Amino acid sequence: MRKDIDGNPIILVLYVDDMLLAEKRKTSLDALKDQQKSVFSMKDLENVEHILGMKINRKRKDKLLFLSQEKYIEKVLNRFNMAEVKSLRVPLPSYLKLSKVDCPKG
Repeated sequence: MRKDIDGNPIILVLYVDDMLLAEKRKTSLDALKDQQKSVFSMKDLENVEHILGMKINRKRKDKLLFLSQEKYIEKVLNRFNMAEVKSLRVPLPSYLKLSKVDCPKG
């Protein structure tokens, strides 16, 4: 994280070869992208909708950002043969202790 010339924060998130940039002003963001492109070979995907298995949903008008890992959760449920299990609307009782014995076999 760093600040642009007006003191607005610029957020750069980097994981291996995936990079996500966020900044209030497009001009500062474009300048940072140009700087990065002069050093690294990179492709600008503009408005990203997915990164690292997370879905990104923005409501720019309301200045809201939502992250979802629904696809990852579905993948994990499928991996453990639990995709068709019924969900509970209430939390489990605090006295209930789960162990490996409670895991489905298969």
